[in-house]
Amino acid sequence: MRPDTIRLILKEITESHISGVRFFHGMPKDDNTAHSLSFPAHILAPITTSVPIDTTGIYRAFNVSGVIVDQLKTSRSADDMDRALDKMFGVTEEIINKFIVDYGMDGTVFAGEAIEFNVTTSPTYVPVLDSGDTNLTGYAYTLTIRPPAPFDCTNLSSAFN
Repeated sequence: MRPDTIRLILKEITESHISGVRFFHGMPKDDNTAHSLSFPAHILAPITTSVPIDTTGIYRAFNVSGVIVDQLKTSRSADDMDRALDKMFGVTEEIINKFIVDYGMDGTVFAGEAIEFNVTTSPTYVPVLDSGDTNLTGYAYTLTIRPPAPFDCTNLSSAFN
């Protein structure tokens, strides 16, 4: 499993959600990027990787984070913001839970690759309220996953002269 596989799985899950959330990945190049996105939006941050080592081997751990937000009108009321926040929490939780259940707990094949992982850091959801001047409201999330088997080092010597 590699970061781009995780990204493609999250894209597929996001775009199949009934709320019509659009999927984007990467960090905005400038502050105007948010103005050109379609909402609601799932913006996946670049996936970072760490390499935990223990007595059973070398592992890859993936730190997955992003935001799922909707854009509200500048004239929105506090009740409008609360409703949007509640809706985006539900959407965020459903997308992340589907990712965990379908690929982490059950394991499945995606694009010909068997996917299985353990959640090593449980998902954390943090509210995003009227972010910047774009009135983005929703939830940021983060979780860490790790395949259950260590990294296969058997062919490592073929990568070097």
